[in-house]
Amino acid sequence: MTINGKSIRKIMSTSWSRIIIMSFVVVTFLAPLSAFGQLNLWDAAQGLPDLDNRVGRVTPTAQQLALVDSIGARAEWNQFGTVLTMLKYGGFLATGLSGDPVSAAREWIRENRVLFRLSDQSVTDLELVSDGTMPYSAAHAVLFRQRFGSLVPTQDGLINVAIVNGNVYHVWSSSAGDQAAPAAASLTPVQAWLKAAANVNHIVSTGDVTNLGLEKSSNWTLLQVVGFSRSLALTKNALADFLIILRKQHAETGK
Repeated sequence: MTINGKSIRKIMSTSWSRIIIMSFVVVTFLAPLSAFGQLNLWDAAQGLPDLDNRVGRVTPTAQQLALVDSIGARAEWNQFGTVLTMLKYGGFLATGLSGDPVSAAREWIRENRVLFRLSDQSVTDLELVSDGTMPYSAAHAVLFRQRFGSLVPTQDGLINVAIVNGNVYHVWSSSAGDQAAPAAASLTPVQAWLKAAANVNHIVSTGDVTNLGLEKSSNWTLLQVVGFSRSLALTKNALADFLIILRKQHAETGK
């Protein structure tokens, strides 16, 4: 049967395709929430916003842009000059990938690692954060995370691949590209906390802070501070640097 010359089966297929695509997007963007805690959509933000003094932005290379074009995809780019989000309207970014969703997602990243400014070894070293699935669907949202040396990033360094039956539909990332391990910490946990407190005009005497030691199960350092009813937790994290990539790009291109 046809309507205005179009097959009903084709119309229904198109409608279901749109539903599946939207489902992928929902799974893809909700995946990180389970990795980093619950999101409160209703209450006002608690405390001050995060402080980020990094500046600069890296432009994608001609090689990266050509790869996106060869896939027939559309991409947006983040401040590290890596893919922020990429999809192919009316199709998949890749089809027929073998293996389980996690292995297939990692191998797709490896095949297209130039988009994320990663070496082959860096792709191998990506840490699996989660493999999210959607009820009543074969779709997976596979989330990987970079490490800088032995440290996890405070933010950024994530790559999420939406994949179903060996077909990659959507990718988003905050990949910071290959970066060297950070230098050893120059501040003790107590010194770091005192500086952070002073930055928000909360002046505390060193004698009012007691280091309770490392909580081995979580690898967080616990502090007891006079005036706070609960102990405070700190951990070492890495923060990716735009300037490292900018310097590398200038060395390679002179721009």
